[in-house]
Amino acid sequence: MLKTAYPKIGNMIVPSGGTPTEITTAGAATYTAAQVLSGLIYRDPSGGSRSDTLPTISSLLAALPEPKVGDYIDFVVTNGADAAETITVSPGTGGTLTSGCINTIAQNAQRRFRIVLTGSGRTVTGYTVTC
Repeated sequence: MLKTAYPKIGNMIVPSGGTPTEITTAGAATYTAAQVLSGLIYRDPSGGSRSDTLPTISSLLAALPEPKVGDYIDFVVTNGADAAETITVSPGTGGTLTSGCINTIAQNAQRRFRIVLTGSGRTVTGYTVTC
């Protein structure tokens, strides 16, 4: 399977710069690797606060050609709620959240996240989310 070649500058994986992802699910959403790699997720929680999940490490690794320990992806989640609805973003399987990371996003606010690939030696086995 041919993977999309996301360019890198040092260890930074450059977002695709394509169309920002828009999610309007009335319920929790699990973001895909492609959505995160777009660089911008616009989320309308559609009537209530939501607890969303980032992709699993396996789905991120499947989307990236030649991932390496220390590579990172920056992306932004914007909360486009029309009322006081909060979005909480949590890591998927294989991911952890750094201590002190504020992973909630208030109405009409946005937050930048960084996913850093982790592991041992050359083997990527997980990721850490910083805010």
